[in-house]
Amino acid sequence: MKKALNPIQARPDFAASIARAGLSFADLHRLSGVSKSTIFGIQNPSIHATRTQGSVRPATAWKIANAYAAHTQTDPQTAFDLLFCPLETPSDPSMS
Repeated sequence: MKKALNPIQARPDFAASIARAGLSFADLHRLSGVSKSTIFGIQNPSIHATRTQGSVRPATAWKIANAYAAHTQTDPQTAFDLLFCPLETPSDPSMS
């Protein structure tokens, strides 16, 4: 049985990091092959009720990170860590 991957999300400064690299979301779409709507949804998870709140599939995150890394000439792992982090889940008050 495969071990489940820990869910991930875009960091709060995802859009700012993309902009600092001189990229627009359209550029990121073109370079990564990830659809514009998916990139928009990663940045704005609350508007996509059908998606798991805020989560990003690992393969999608790596496509974005690899495109970012190629554009900025950085290591892919560094780009991944700059753009993504573990998914924060709300605390369950019954567990307190």
